Amino acid sequence: MKKDKLKGMITALKQEDCVLFIGSGISMWSGLPSWAGLLRELADYMEECGEDNSLVKREIENGELLQAASYGFDRLTKPQIGAFMVRACRCGEAEPHEIHKKILDLGVKCFITTNYDRLIEMGIQKWRAKEPAMVVTNRQLAEMGRISQARAADFVYKPHGDVGDAESIILTREQYRSLLLNGERHMALETLKTLMVSRPVVYMGFGLRDPDFLYVRDILSNIYQGNVRDHYAVMADVEEGEADYWRRNYGIHLIGYETEEKPDGSRSHAPLLELLETVNAELHISAKTDIEEKKETGQDQAETILAFIRYAARFGGYGKAETEFGIRVHREPGRSEMRYADRNNGRLVNDFLMGVREHAILIGAPGAGKSYAMRRAAADMAQKLSEKCLEESVHVGKSIDFQQMDVPVYIDLKLYDGNLEGMIEKEFSKTLSSERIRKECRCKIFLDSFNEMPKEYWDGGKYRQDFEKVFEQFRNAAVVIGSRTSDGLEGYSFPVYYLDEIDMDTIDEELEKRGMTVKLNAVMLGIVSKPFYFQRIISGEIDIKNILQPRHFYREFFGNLQKDFTARFGKKAQIEKMLSKAAYRALDVGVEAFPPAFLYEGMGAFGRMEEKEEAVNWLIYKGILIPHSNGEIAFVHQTITEYLAAKELLRFYRKDKTVIREKIRFYRWDQTVLFMVNLLSDDAAEEFIDELFAMDFGLVLWAVRYMEFQRAEVEKKILTEIIENWKVRHRHRWKIESYLRHDLQCSEEKEESVRKIIGFGDSIGGSALFCLWRWKGNAVKEECMQLLLEHAFDYNFSRNGAAEILSEIVEEEDLGTLQKMVEEARQFMLDAEGDLESIQGFISGMAFLMQKFEEKSVHSILIGDSAIAQVPSLREEIFCDYLQERKTAESLVMAMDLFMQGYQRAAIAIYFSVRFSKEVMPWDFFREEHIDRLLECLDHGVWAFEALREILGSRKDLKDYVQSKAKAYRGITKAAIEAYIDPENREVVFQELESLLLMEADELEAQPFRLLKEIELDWKGKEELFVRLLSLKNQALVAGLMGGSVPPGIKGFGTFEIENMDWWLDWIEELEKSGEDGSNRWRLAQISRFLTQYMDAKSRERFIEKFNEENDRYRKTILRYIVPGLKAQLDEFSENTIQYILEDLKENAYWIGWKHHFLAYIADEPFIRERMMPLLESGDRILRGNVADIIETAGMQQGRRYLLSEENN
Repeated sequence: MKKDKLKGMITALKQEDCVLFIGSGISMWSGLPSWAGLLRELADYMEECGEDNSLVKREIENGELLQAASYGFDRLTKPQIGAFMVRACRCGEAEPHEIHKKILDLGVKCFITTNYDRLIEMGIQKWRAKEPAMVVTNRQLAEMGRISQARAADFVYKPHGDVGDAESIILTREQYRSLLLNGERHMALETLKTLMVSRPVVYMGFGLRDPDFLYVRDILSNIYQGNVRDHYAVMADVEEGEADYWRRNYGIHLIGYETEEKPDGSRSHAPLLELLETVNAELHISAKTDIEEKKETGQDQAETILAFIRYAARFGGYGKAETEFGIRVHREPGRSEMRYADRNNGRLVNDFLMGVREHAILIGAPGAGKSYAMRRAAADMAQKLSEKCLEESVHVGKSIDFQQMDVPVYIDLKLYDGNLEGMIEKEFSKTLSSERIRKECRCKIFLDSFNEMPKEYWDGGKYRQDFEKVFEQFRNAAVVIGSRTSDGLEGYSFPVYYLDEIDMDTIDEELEKRGMTVKLNAVMLGIVSKPFYFQRIISGEIDIKNILQPRHFYREFFGNLQKDFTARFGKKAQIEKMLSKAAYRALDVGVEAFPPAFLYEGMGAFGRMEEKEEAVNWLIYKGILIPHSNGEIAFVHQTITEYLAAKELLRFYRKDKTVIREKIRFYRWDQTVLFMVNLLSDDAAEEFIDELFAMDFGLVLWAVRYMEFQRAEVEKKILTEIIENWKVRHRHRWKIESYLRHDLQCSEEKEESVRKIIGFGDSIGGSALFCLWRWKGNAVKEECMQLLLEHAFDYNFSRNGAAEILSEIVEEEDLGTLQKMVEEARQFMLDAEGDLESIQGFISGMAFLMQKFEEKSVHSILIGDSAIAQVPSLREEIFCDYLQERKTAESLVMAMDLFMQGYQRAAIAIYFSVRFSKEVMPWDFFREEHIDRLLECLDHGVWAFEALREILGSRKDLKDYVQSKAKAYRGITKAAIEAYIDPENREVVFQELESLLLMEADELEAQPFRLLKEIELDWKGKEELFVRLLSLKNQALVAGLMGGSVPPGIKGFGTFEIENMDWWLDWIEELEKSGEDGSNRWRLAQISRFLTQYMDAKSRERFIEKFNEENDRYRKTILRYIVPGLKAQLDEFSENTIQYILEDLKENAYWIGWKHHFLAYIADEPFIRERMMPLLESGDRILRGNVADIIETAGMQQGRRYLLSEENN
């Protein structure tokens, strides 16, 4: 054979992840039978056993070998089948042949074989004893996860079984079906597919008509999409037409050798030995020659494309659900303008995950679909990557721009081992290293199950430094972290998005289709609204009609499993009890993924280990357990683990009630404790919750939801605690608001307490008002109207409380009353010498509740026939906010009318209408005079620019018009227009920015710097210019450059050395002194975080040194504004510095809503117990408050409750 025909196969064999797929032809060299020979021996064996073998012989004659095996095995007992396989494999007689040695000499470390014998394993033991291989059969589902890893090596995978385990043998038609979808051994087939699509494969020992090779053909026909594939099959006497057929249709390159006729007429395969010798010789060509050859032929690039294709194919195992629900993400509550400006807010989760280009956090309750969504997004990205590679592969000789490659990485943090970089590295073959991906490609890293990482790394926040290192290494990547809560993630400045659950309308609609009308309580709605469980309801697996509580739901869930388990194994073992022990132990140890031994401990009803392994495999097949790549297993969902653990916890609690206090020291037990409440009788549950009051009031608010009856006494105690304990209101504010709004069952005996809480105002009072409305209904309408007026200066109460309720109950007949309320509010404002900003809650609330009415009606009571200049400003504000929320074609026309009359703020409503409306916009409505007016207002705010950009996106003629007018503009305005018209040309913007350095102060002040926020600039290579612009100390310029976030996200900006630290610290002190101005405080935060985020390592080290100097005059400034952003560790501070930090805790209350002292993110358990907790005894109220918040916040990140006493609630 010509050596050039071997080049592709040799390249494949050199890859460290190459797989040799061995067929029965290789075993025949050691005297074992062929496929047909095996079945003829089966017929003979049947005759020896006194069984009729006529059907077997007939099917062999007809070429139906699978059917022949089916007829044969059907007549034999399991022991007889085992004995036959031992005889057929010549166990104790056959030895590895010379051909096995030549195959092993190829250097490949990964094998797949459909042979039942152990000749390959024996050959490895004989000739490669120092490199033992793990043998994995189709019954070892946990081990299959290991060999599916990209860098798994030293294994022999036997998907059709092993002679030593008769239960694993796949030979008959029925046994082959067990490998198919919904078959008990389907995982074996999926593992085989993963290996075949994600690695180079070389087949040996097959014939084109062998049943095993036809089986491989069928697999490839389903997964081959015409892409480049490095699969090679060494076969005898291949014709050119056959080779072409297999390459085109299945992606397999046939490497032929010619057999020789022997004297007896049979064919000799000795040329195969010669071929293997040739291949071995070629494989040992010097690396230098190989590298030079690659340079000459461009083969390295082709190999890289193949490696990308193989990598992308690994994601094919992330299956798609039969029914998918359109679930959206929403931005974390905060500044409303940030949410509105965020284009990801409200997107479908898959669109969000595919499109997000910056780091982000995705929060979702258990079962909400986080993991599914992240895996599907990774799979979709992988599909696009594969398509991109196919595109590139057809352009021979063309250089590939790898920076255009979007590469997904999916990491399951349940398997976190303290080395995130290593976990990422293992996802790639050595041909495609993570270092190369990091440097040359765009990468998106999905870090799933953050809150489920092993306890040993969660405790003390040990993961943080490791994560930071990876974030620094993958600076150009987008990292998306998925978690159940934000605990442990507060230290990251990534935007937080929440995954919505399936909305109630969809649930009602889907249940109604199936005749399942049912009333669900809050807890059950929380379960049903999760895709994981809802899929099982609509499939009919769980009948929801008579399910009122979680315990009823899980009783049905596990009851169905018990029936199937008993039918399969005939055992009396209680499956729920068996699983509960493993779940409890896993939760106690603090891991989600655990060794199968955890389950074996509860399998007393099973005798032999083989039976236990078979039961675990069955649970994997049923989808209750999932195998992981490290050989461990986990329950399919975290809530399954928690419910099962609750069953076991209840057993311990009945023996020793102190066990609860020990468990809830760790947050990971919270949901388990809640499930246990639901398992208790009502009296016992009430007693248990009374105990919780002394431990964690926040947990009490969740636990009461899980009581079925007799909640009244507990709820009265909760209300008393809220009213009398301001610390409780302060510390558990968000949980209290949720409880009042959604869960408290109001009654006459609780009404007085609820009204007292309404009197507190703010969002807690608004939530209590919601509770009153849920009980009394529309009877509270007049009271809500009065409260909306009385609390006009209280944004949270008026907008998020009274106004939301009124939006549900006001009618057309109330328009006159609402009009009077607007006038009364205006008078309140004037009497109090307030301004529109001071009653923004009333304005926003009134605009929101008026959404119930059509535009003409609202226009009539607010604007009427008056010209806009004659309308009181309060009415203008409300009407503009109303149009902004409305987002209809009619509201757009009205907003533009106001805008054209001179009411500039209407630009916001115009933007919201054209950007977010679900209606078809009347784009033809816009005229050149509208564009002229928007252009006039560009210097006064960003909304006109945003509206202009949206309009021009749908009107090319107006875009051309703007381009023609751009010449009349100068400075930043011109740069912004030009940047929109020609997004690729940013030099004009940088030219304008450079000119600012030479401007006089007056000219500089006149520039519309706000427009800089609307231009997406890449500052790579322009860092020096950016710093020089900041040094002008122009507040408006700083705001434009920094954008609207803290820390500022400056695209492309690398790092810079801070040469004059004192200059920057002086500026920070100047801003601090003028801090009464809110904008100055914001700039102060931005400047300080800019420095800490982008300073180089040398500058960071100098700041730490400066801070450790006892007498440095800037020490306090560094402490307040620099150190919190440095992500320093405790060991970087001297003892004197630590004492200085602790002393400072007496001076300022650092806890402000969402903000916490930096110690909360770096304090480990010893520091908290030895240095922080003793400070709680201090008589200094500010110190105690700071310390308590640091301890609690640190504890949340570490999964611990350090404070469990009533006085610290």
